[in-house]
Amino acid sequence: TDGTERQNSGYIKKLIEINTEAARFFYSNIKDHPGSVADSYIKGRHIKEGTVIRFGIGYSPEGWDSLLRHLKEKGYAEKDIEAAGLILKSKKGTYYDRFRNRIMFPIIDVRNRVIGFGGRLISGEGPKYMNSPETKVYNKSTSLYGINIAKNSKAEKMIIVEGYMDCISLHQAGFNNCVASLGTALTIKQARMLKKLVPEVIIAYDMDQAGRNAALRGLDMIAKLDCAVKVLEIPDGKDPDDFIKRNGSTAFAKLIDRALPLVEYKAKLLRGKYNINERDGRLKFLNGVAKAIAQVSNAIEREMYINRISSDYAISKEALETEVLKSTKGTAGVSSDKVNKLKSSLHLEIGVDMKSFMAMAA
Repeated sequence: TDGTERQNSGYIKKLIEINTEAARFFYSNIKDHPGSVADSYIKGRHIKEGTVIRFGIGYSPEGWDSLLRHLKEKGYAEKDIEAAGLILKSKKGTYYDRFRNRIMFPIIDVRNRVIGFGGRLISGEGPKYMNSPETKVYNKSTSLYGINIAKNSKAEKMIIVEGYMDCISLHQAGFNNCVASLGTALTIKQARMLKKLVPEVIIAYDMDQAGRNAALRGLDMIAKLDCAVKVLEIPDGKDPDDFIKRNGSTAFAKLIDRALPLVEYKAKLLRGKYNINERDGRLKFLNGVAKAIAQVSNAIEREMYINRISSDYAISKEALETEVLKSTKGTAGVSSDKVNKLKSSLHLEIGVDMKSFMAMAA
């Protein structure tokens, strides 16, 4: 009913208000305390003051109920603060702060609303990173860290990284077209959100085995939505944050230019897995590459990959074409021009572009 909907939207507004007030509180703990443990951590990670302001980075104190007391003073009820995911109930029935002694990263949506938090432990025991639980306003499968800033980028591509610090480092180095997936694998809802914003996505996950598998799952998902996808490989298994600090933004820009299209990246992985000088390895490589090419919906693009891979890996073009044809089950002649049609509608405004959160918080 209309009444229930109004109630729901009113409640969502209240949770957003609580989160925004919490973000201001966390931010003030860094801004108003130069030389504190949190301030020292921020400087140690080479995060500039402007970046702290831009992302609203803050600190949750060590005490058990610092945030809880602050929010109660502002007139918010414990049950609502709990519903926002900011406090937990003890066995005794008393409440305590969920985030303690952590650097806080507000998660802000495309409409510039504070919907949740990520917290990085500074010292002591506990998980290194902790995120808000699922709430009425925060769902990690539909959220992307940094999207509130990246949506305004004029770039025609979006870079996806795994962590908060990777995203912050890239923005600080001038790559404001970067978001972080809040977890390892990209979800279909996140992929759809990205497709509305840009025609091309570059994934820059940590290239350990878990990162590589997560990258491939995410890329396959975006590719199915007719969005161009590439993989950026960082040398020596470094993450983007490490790489930029050691090598600078120009070197990272070169890595972006060298990012491999999904099919070529899969071919490279298969080449590492199978010995193509042996008959069995060559057949497995051929089948794997054919499956990857068959997933490409555009016939011209498929032809381009067949030519390039047969040339790069000294494989018969005819054999590869035959395998691709088998894998596409008769759809090889069907062309898709959806990507081109999308280009005119890719930069639709999403949501209401309200004043930035930190302007409110100042």
